[in-house]
Amino acid sequence: MNDLLAHSDNGATSPIEPSRAQLEALLGVGRHGPVHMLNLLRFREVAEYPDSWDGPTGTGEEAYTRYGQVAMSRVGDLGGRVVMFGPVEAVAVGIDPCRWDQVAVIEYPDIESFLALTEDPAYVDALVHRNAGLAETEVLAVNPIVGRAY
Repeated sequence: MNDLLAHSDNGATSPIEPSRAQLEALLGVGRHGPVHMLNLLRFREVAEYPDSWDGPTGTGEEAYTRYGQVAMSRVGDLGGRVVMFGPVEAVAVGIDPCRWDQVAVIEYPDIESFLALTEDPAYVDALVHRNAGLAETEVLAVNPIVGRAY
Protein backbone atom coordinates (compact mmCIF):
# COMPACT_ATOMS: atom_id res chain seq x y z
CA MET A 1 0.00 0.00 0.00
CA ASN A 2 2.89 2.36 0.65
CA ASP A 3 3.78 2.04 -3.04
CA LEU A 4 0.29 3.12 -4.04
CA LEU A 5 0.41 6.21 -1.83
CA ALA A 6 3.94 7.00 -2.97
CA HIS A 7 2.90 6.94 -6.64
CA SER A 8 -0.47 8.64 -6.29
CA ASP A 9 -0.89 12.27 -7.21
CA ASN A 10 -1.23 15.01 -4.65
CA GLY A 11 -4.91 15.65 -5.28
CA ALA A 12 -5.34 16.07 -9.02
CA THR A 13 -8.43 14.37 -10.31
CA SER A 14 -8.47 11.63 -12.92
CA PRO A 15 -11.46 9.86 -14.36
CA ILE A 16 -9.96 6.45 -13.44
CA GLU A 17 -7.15 6.85 -10.85
CA PRO A 18 -7.49 7.48 -7.09
CA SER A 19 -6.06 10.64 -5.61
CA ARG A 20 -3.77 10.56 -2.59
CA ALA A 21 -6.58 12.09 -0.50
CA GLN A 22 -9.00 9.35 -1.59
CA LEU A 23 -6.54 6.61 -0.65
CA GLU A 24 -5.84 8.22 2.71
CA ALA A 25 -9.59 8.52 3.37
CA LEU A 26 -10.06 4.85 2.52
CA LEU A 27 -7.30 3.87 4.94
CA GLY A 28 -8.76 6.23 7.53
CA VAL A 29 -12.09 4.39 7.61
CA GLY A 30 -10.54 2.20 10.29
CA ARG A 31 -13.10 -0.56 9.92
CA HIS A 32 -12.15 -4.22 9.87
CA GLY A 33 -14.00 -6.94 8.00
CA PRO A 34 -15.64 -7.20 4.60
CA VAL A 35 -15.93 -4.24 2.28
CA HIS A 36 -17.95 -4.01 -0.92
CA MET A 37 -16.57 -1.92 -3.74
CA LEU A 38 -19.31 -0.49 -5.94
CA ASN A 39 -17.80 0.07 -9.40
CA LEU A 40 -19.58 2.42 -11.80
CA LEU A 41 -18.11 2.03 -15.28
CA ARG A 42 -18.32 4.10 -18.47
CA PHE A 43 -16.45 2.79 -21.50
CA ARG A 44 -14.77 4.56 -24.37
CA GLU A 45 -16.30 3.93 -27.79
CA VAL A 46 -12.89 2.77 -29.02
CA ALA A 47 -10.13 1.60 -26.67
CA GLU A 48 -7.27 4.10 -26.38
CA TYR A 49 -4.07 2.13 -25.94
CA PRO A 50 -0.63 3.80 -25.77
CA ASP A 51 1.05 4.47 -29.13
CA SER A 52 3.56 1.73 -28.35
CA TRP A 53 0.79 -0.89 -27.91
CA ASP A 54 0.98 -3.75 -30.42
CA GLY A 55 -1.60 -6.09 -28.89
CA PRO A 56 -5.35 -6.45 -29.40
CA THR A 57 -7.49 -3.32 -29.53
CA GLY A 58 -11.25 -2.94 -30.13
CA THR A 59 -13.94 -1.22 -28.13
CA GLY A 60 -13.53 0.14 -24.64
CA GLU A 61 -15.73 -2.64 -23.31
CA GLU A 62 -13.56 -5.29 -25.00
CA ALA A 63 -10.43 -3.76 -23.47
CA TYR A 64 -12.06 -3.63 -20.05
CA THR A 65 -13.09 -7.28 -20.37
CA ARG A 66 -9.42 -8.22 -20.88
CA TYR A 67 -8.58 -6.31 -17.70
CA GLY A 68 -11.51 -7.85 -15.83
CA GLN A 69 -10.43 -11.41 -16.55
CA VAL A 70 -7.10 -10.82 -14.83
CA ALA A 71 -8.53 -8.64 -12.06
CA MET A 72 -11.22 -11.14 -11.05
CA SER A 73 -8.69 -13.96 -10.92
CA ARG A 74 -6.49 -11.91 -8.61
CA VAL A 75 -9.48 -10.80 -6.49
CA GLY A 76 -10.34 -14.47 -5.95
CA ASP A 77 -6.77 -15.19 -4.90
CA LEU A 78 -7.14 -12.48 -2.23
CA GLY A 79 -10.32 -14.05 -0.88
CA GLY A 80 -12.71 -11.70 -2.66
CA ARG A 81 -15.65 -12.39 -4.93
CA VAL A 82 -17.99 -10.81 -7.44
CA VAL A 83 -21.29 -10.02 -5.73
CA MET A 84 -22.94 -8.52 -8.83
CA PHE A 85 -21.91 -7.44 -12.30
CA GLY A 86 -24.01 -6.33 -15.23
CA PRO A 87 -24.95 -3.70 -17.77
CA VAL A 88 -27.08 -0.71 -16.86
CA GLU A 89 -30.39 -1.18 -18.69
CA ALA A 90 -32.38 1.89 -17.66
CA VAL A 91 -32.53 4.74 -15.15
CA ALA A 92 -35.28 4.01 -12.64
CA VAL A 93 -34.60 7.12 -10.53
CA GLY A 94 -32.01 9.79 -11.16
CA ILE A 95 -30.31 11.61 -13.97
CA ASP A 96 -31.27 10.44 -17.43
CA PRO A 97 -29.49 9.61 -19.62
CA CYS A 98 -27.33 7.55 -17.31
CA ARG A 99 -23.61 7.99 -17.89
CA TRP A 100 -22.71 4.50 -16.61
CA ASP A 101 -22.53 1.45 -18.90
CA GLN A 102 -21.97 -1.26 -16.30
CA VAL A 103 -22.03 -1.70 -12.55
CA ALA A 104 -20.12 -4.20 -10.44
CA VAL A 105 -20.02 -4.96 -6.73
CA ILE A 106 -16.88 -6.75 -5.60
CA GLU A 107 -16.50 -8.03 -2.04
CA TYR A 108 -13.09 -8.05 -0.40
CA PRO A 109 -12.31 -9.59 3.01
CA ASP A 110 -11.11 -6.15 4.15
CA ILE A 111 -9.81 -2.84 2.86
CA GLU A 112 -6.24 -4.10 3.04
CA SER A 113 -7.07 -6.89 0.55
CA PHE A 114 -8.47 -4.33 -1.88
CA LEU A 115 -5.31 -2.26 -1.58
CA ALA A 116 -3.06 -5.34 -1.90
CA LEU A 117 -4.55 -5.93 -5.33
CA THR A 118 -2.91 -2.74 -6.57
CA GLU A 119 0.52 -4.20 -5.84
CA ASP A 120 -0.04 -7.55 -7.58
CA PRO A 121 2.24 -7.73 -10.68
CA ALA A 122 -0.33 -9.50 -12.90
CA TYR A 123 -2.97 -6.94 -11.92
CA VAL A 124 -0.62 -4.03 -12.57
CA ASP A 125 0.20 -5.45 -16.02
CA ALA A 126 -3.53 -5.65 -16.83
CA LEU A 127 -4.08 -1.97 -16.06
CA VAL A 128 -3.16 -1.11 -19.65
CA HIS A 129 -6.50 -2.64 -20.67
CA ARG A 130 -8.46 -0.87 -17.94
CA ASN A 131 -6.91 2.46 -18.84
CA ALA A 132 -7.55 1.91 -22.55
CA GLY A 133 -11.15 0.90 -22.02
CA LEU A 134 -12.53 3.22 -19.37
CA ALA A 135 -13.64 6.76 -20.07
CA GLU A 136 -14.68 7.22 -16.44
CA THR A 137 -15.26 5.25 -13.27
CA GLU A 138 -16.25 5.72 -9.67
CA VAL A 139 -15.37 3.10 -7.07
CA LEU A 140 -17.22 3.53 -3.80
CA ALA A 141 -16.25 1.67 -0.62
CA VAL A 142 -19.40 0.39 1.07
CA ASN A 143 -19.91 -1.25 4.45
CA PRO A 144 -22.11 -4.26 3.63
CA ILE A 145 -25.02 -4.33 6.06
CA VAL A 146 -27.10 -7.08 4.41
CA GLY A 147 -28.34 -9.43 7.08
CA ARG A 148 -27.96 -6.88 9.88
CA ALA A 149 -30.52 -4.53 11.37
CA TYR A 150 -30.25 -0.93 10.20
